[in-house]
Amino acid sequence: MQTVGSNFFKPKVTEHTGTITIIGPRSSGKTTYLAGLAYFPQKSLEENKNNPKYEVRVGDSKDALNLVRDAKNILFNGGGFKPTVLDFKEAKERPKSYDFTININHPQKETISLQTTDFPGEGLEKITDKTSEYREYLEERLTEKDSSFLILLSNWEDDNEISETIQVFKDIISFKVAQEDWQNLRFAVAMNKCERGELWPSRIEPEMDLFHQYLPNTTYELYQLIKQFGIPKENLKFFAMSTFGVIRDDDPRPNRKDEIKIARTASDDEVRVSTLKEPKLWKPYGMISPLYWLATKKRLSPDV
Repeated sequence: MQTVGSNFFKPKVTEHTGTITIIGPRSSGKTTYLAGLAYFPQKSLEENKNNPKYEVRVGDSKDALNLVRDAKNILFNGGGFKPTVLDFKEAKERPKSYDFTININHPQKETISLQTTDFPGEGLEKITDKTSEYREYLEERLTEKDSSFLILLSNWEDDNEISETIQVFKDIISFKVAQEDWQNLRFAVAMNKCERGELWPSRIEPEMDLFHQYLPNTTYELYQLIKQFGIPKENLKFFAMSTFGVIRDDDPRPNRKDEIKIARTASDDEVRVSTLKEPKLWKPYGMISPLYWLATKKRLSPDV
């Protein structure tokens, strides 16, 4: 982290950087979350054209531009994302990465430059296989210096699956990560799709009211990971998140509609896709907070 002051008359800007891998089960909302984050600049301008409190800028790579296009055309106009599926052997593909810059216009201005990677949900189902390309890629990310992970969850039915994933993390760290680098691993764990009525009231204290309540096995394994490797307790934080948000504060119904569509894959699986119910009332919740914490170790209050 470094601080830069352009001249005496302008406020200093604190700059942060980070590399974040976003993981989660299939249909946990990872790609939708990234697209919503990419469209955040337009939302900020609509709310305050002169000086938005939070500014998000996305890089100009082909993948990033496609992400912005998807956010506008799919989140607002209907449709659904094609699931993230890779073929390491045939296509030589790697998970998509996107560069984001987030400006926090507090009295003390901050700028966060992030490279985020969307790890496919199907990859989590294969990382128990030590010969899997997905596991190899996860090992690469875990062994990078100052690695950070945003783990997105959306269904308590995923509790056993994710708790097993955390056990794989422990296996990889045991054999691949140098002991001196354990101290730098950070994990932000977010309950996504919190616009649901049974979750929305519990978003303020997510660790106790969401994770202990709905994902006890995952929570236990995360605590054990931190304890086993002596990772500082403050390097694990829990969040609540909703890309779609609710209709209004006084009408907390989900601002989301669901429908079943064909996944556009070789098997033509049916998948549930979500779109905004009232696009003009879009007010996402908690999208920036975990990224800010991963980059700064500080928590936004309230969560944004």
